[in-house]
Amino acid sequence: MTMKLVMTAAACAMLAVPGAALAQQAVIANADLNVRTGPGDDYPVVDRIALDSELLLLGCMEASEWCQVSYGDREGWVSSDYLLAAAEEADIPVVIYEGPADGTMVGSISGDYEPTPQVRAYIEDNRYEPVYLEGEFGVGTSLPETVEVYEIPDYEYRYVYINDRPVLVEPQTRRIVYIVR
Repeated sequence: MTMKLVMTAAACAMLAVPGAALAQQAVIANADLNVRTGPGDDYPVVDRIALDSELLLLGCMEASEWCQVSYGDREGWVSSDYLLAAAEEADIPVVIYEGPADGTMVGSISGDYEPTPQVRAYIEDNRYEPVYLEGEFGVGTSLPETVEVYEIPDYEYRYVYINDRPVLVEPQTRRIVYIVR
């Protein structure tokens, strides 16, 4: 855990380097949100932010769903799946972060998984009982084998409702690739 805190501190220090053109922007939490010491579900939760709270976005990891935020006099990491822009700016800085000591990146999937309108309609018209999972889930989270995922005709991904939110799942890895909004 000490290594994770050191790495987070190092990432924060890099943001403070003069000349780094990082445009910070206001964002809103669109759910009750866990704040973590690092960018991933395996980092300890240090705080909880309430729905509709305003935060300052410091930056997001490239090709990841994790962003560093500031709120009050504190900083931490949150899943970008639960953030909404408070204004129209779209220039989100990238945070340099080395990650865990073993070099693995947590919760990251790159690619465009935006479902077509037909897939969205199918998911909405064929709703199953939701599965309720404790804690946060986001893009890159692997689902337990006990969670049943459902086929979408002529589509490479499966779907399931988690905590009343539909998600697309890669069937081979059981990783969430998209959260449908």
